[in-house]
Amino acid sequence: MYNSFNVFVFPSLWEGFGMPIMEAKRCRIPVITYKKGELPDIVKRNTLQFEDESDLISIIENTKWKRIDTNMAYKDTKECEENVIIKKLEEMYKKVLEES
Repeated sequence: MYNSFNVFVFPSLWEGFGMPIMEAKRCRIPVITYKKGELPDIVKRNTLQFEDESDLISIIENTKWKRIDTNMAYKDTKECEENVIIKKLEEMYKKVLEES
């Protein structure tokens, strides 16, 4: 479904992680998020952020979203792959055990 979009707009003020944003980035779809939204930095990175409704309208009408580097956005998703997360968790646990 994401691959049928020109741009993905996520106007949420609060989201636990922002998985739909990461899914769109994984499909190399430009993403627009709400600047004041509570999303992790990795999710907001390489997105275009809007301040308010008029700003969002301007971004869409002027196709500013086409400036988003979707290849860099795609790389953000690599940091959230299962094997990367597992490796980070293992390293964290090893460090905690060594310090005990």
